[in-house]
Amino acid sequence: MRGTTLRPTARGLAVILATVVLLIGSAGLGLRAPRDVAAALCVVLAVSALCLALALPGLRLRRRVQEDAVPVGDGVRVDLALAPRAVIARIPLARGTVRCALPPALGGPGVVPLGADMSHRLIAQGRGEHDLGACRIRAVDPLGMWRLSRTEHPGGAITALPRIEAVPDALPRRAGLAADGRMSAAAPGAGDIGPLARPYVPGDDLRRIHWRASARTDRLMTREDEPAAAETAAIVLDDRSHAGADEAVRERIVSLAASLWTILRAQGWGVRMLDARGEEIVAETPPLAAAGEAAALALVTDAEAVRAALLALARLRFRTAEEDGGGDHAGGGGESGRDDRGGGAVGPGPAGALLHAAPSGGITTGGVGLAVVVGSTGLGPRPTGAAEHRVSQGGERGAADDGTLGGAGLPAHLAELSPLTGRAGRRLAVAVVPGARTAPEAGRGGGWDVVELTVGTPLADALEALGATGTATR
Repeated sequence: MRGTTLRPTARGLAVILATVVLLIGSAGLGLRAPRDVAAALCVVLAVSALCLALALPGLRLRRRVQEDAVPVGDGVRVDLALAPRAVIARIPLARGTVRCALPPALGGPGVVPLGADMSHRLIAQGRGEHDLGACRIRAVDPLGMWRLSRTEHPGGAITALPRIEAVPDALPRRAGLAADGRMSAAAPGAGDIGPLARPYVPGDDLRRIHWRASARTDRLMTREDEPAAAETAAIVLDDRSHAGADEAVRERIVSLAASLWTILRAQGWGVRMLDARGEEIVAETPPLAAAGEAAALALVTDAEAVRAALLALARLRFRTAEEDGGGDHAGGGGESGRDDRGGGAVGPGPAGALLHAAPSGGITTGGVGLAVVVGSTGLGPRPTGAAEHRVSQGGERGAADDGTLGGAGLPAHLAELSPLTGRAGRRLAVAVVPGARTAPEAGRGGGWDVVELTVGTPLADALEALGATGTATR
């Protein structure tokens, strides 16, 4: 059969060599005893080979995964068994092992004893879709003379989903993530100018500049006819290449995006998720249905929505430097537009197209824009001089003219994602820092409320830090 080999073991080779020597000796010396021993050894070799030949019919593997998608860190049962028609499953004609060529994300290659039932448990150690790979059967006859080797492809795959972090119910509200009507179209820090002004975004009509609000906030503001509806939130997952962003940082970014997607829906937002080019990762999903609203149907629908979103994030692949145009810009190389709010480049890709196509600039969310990015590798300077004076007089908390946070460095590439959040009443960035710090730091800069955390910092601590600074609820 194709993919099946039969070879002598070390013991078998020794017996074959002894048989040849005995036959040559008996012929040369004319002795009968060596010839009889050689004949007996030939019978042993033949019986051993016959055992493996009888074991071949029906020698197939069947594999079934109990759950095809599990969160990273969880285990999944894999049922691996010989086909029902396999003779070896009923008669012990051979003993051996099955070596499974598992990918590193599932623990790497593993070996199980050959038997009728070889079920085992695997731990999903890395996000993504993982093929369970081929299995190699190695069987030896009871006398240990011959070794049978056969490769099987029983199929099977496991999708490792990003893990969702649970946080106390009160923390999202303290951090200002509740869709309860408290957010207006004006960005946080606008003071007492009322709900009829918001930060200027490229594409706004210059005739609608709110000069009084601009003078009070020291930033360009646009007049609004009415507050934004504050019903939709957008999460921008920065899938670009950044220096210092190792695999752990990238996986943490995806996990945070999944967790925040769940939190925002639970807080009453309809949420959509985009990558740094403005391409949709997860379509807009309605808020989590309240109890009593056709509860059974709502639970089924919501479970399907959650599964679809997590599967999309599990398949997400971070772009390489070549795919990213050799830089950290959303649109790659070539000519780029500018974002007046932070000076970040917006390339000619989908993000730039959205910026120039929509009058409001980018995607109109009407609520909160949230970015999950790679953080800075070092702390930025605290505001001094005139900037510090403005902070003490009730200006933007912790914001300085140079765009740094009071205690945390503002990621320089963050401004490039601003157009994708559109007319967000508020912009929040969660930045994962590659360094060794453990305590999260929150502050404000460049029109963003930013909280920085490390790979090992719980999301609950980050939301606690954000709420404690006062930037979240004004």
